[in-house]
Amino acid sequence: VFDPFCGSGTVLLESILNGYQAFGCDINPIAVEIASAKSSVCTVPPYAFEKHISLFRQELLRYQTGTYTNVFPASAIEEIQSWFPEKVICKMGFILTKIKEVPDERIKCFLRVILSSIIRDVSQQEPTDLRIRRRKQPIDDAPVLEMYMEALEKQYGNIMSFYKIRNYAPYRIGCASVWRGNATRADNVRLNLPAGGVDIVITSPPYATALPYIDTNRLNMLVLSGINASMRVPIEAEMTGTREINKSTRVYYEQKIEQQCFDGISSPLAKDIIRKIYEQNLDANVGFRRKNMAALIYMYFRDMSEVLHTMNSAVKSGGHICIVIGDTKTTTGKEKVVIRTTEVLRETAARLGWSLTWDLPISVTVERYLHMNHSITENNILMFKKP
Repeated sequence: VFDPFCGSGTVLLESILNGYQAFGCDINPIAVEIASAKSSVCTVPPYAFEKHISLFRQELLRYQTGTYTNVFPASAIEEIQSWFPEKVICKMGFILTKIKEVPDERIKCFLRVILSSIIRDVSQQEPTDLRIRRRKQPIDDAPVLEMYMEALEKQYGNIMSFYKIRNYAPYRIGCASVWRGNATRADNVRLNLPAGGVDIVITSPPYATALPYIDTNRLNMLVLSGINASMRVPIEAEMTGTREINKSTRVYYEQKIEQQCFDGISSPLAKDIIRKIYEQNLDANVGFRRKNMAALIYMYFRDMSEVLHTMNSAVKSGGHICIVIGDTKTTTGKEKVVIRTTEVLRETAARLGWSLTWDLPISVTVERYLHMNHSITENNILMFKKP
């Protein structure tokens, strides 16, 4: 099983629990770390897991106020100090120092992900807002160790419960391989997959002008990996469905639209949508985000076309491609335009010779965050078969 947009690894985990070999990649480094933790911690022997977690707990109880900033890269310190109180920084640094002392890499990864789950809550970021927004009332401290221990106990309990039933599984647990990578680059993807290809792709790609995944995870990336604001820019730009674009890039793609040059985009509907958005915003009195929209949709459909070609090269003859996708909307200078991604993927798949064997509409739920009123609640599961 291969998931080219693996995110936090749900497909990979379900695959290995059902006895399959799983592969996944994602651009977001925090998502990759979470996916790695999910798919590897269940392979740790129960005795070793219990022993190392017990020793780690004892180490955390020995916390004393001190300076632990040396655990963070120098390039990240200034931004960390901007977003976290000094007392919180010391506590996070202490936890990371103790995690480094754990000998098993799988458990290390698991413990780092536990920390990632509380980072937004102990920062100056407004926790309920997906975008970059500071709290109205700044904090000067937070119960970091207590929150960490609570989160650890919860996940520890889940893992121990899993150990009690794992031997009843009808299949031996499979193994997973996860890497940080861009699914538009077929050659790189194939280097990480079996020589004969995979049996099935199961994935849920980002939507056009996707939610701000990098913004949402920026503090985790900063604390856990030392990825500061300038380092995040190329990661954001590389994302399929990004909503960030500079003026020169926008002008470049607008020239392509005017010249009717749609590199790699084979869907007639995709081209019509791009042209329509561009023409309706061209002379309209709209803000910069709407001005950017035609170029962003061009980039999105180009990337999705490349990803489908990657899937085509990754899947064996007679194999399947399962995609969960939904449409989005944008408002131009004239009207609301539906970005019909589902139909665009159907058209692109047909040009690759895939047959559509299943097309199931589904609804999804969303969490209660600010800005979630623009989220997608209607999706389709598209199942294709490669000839």
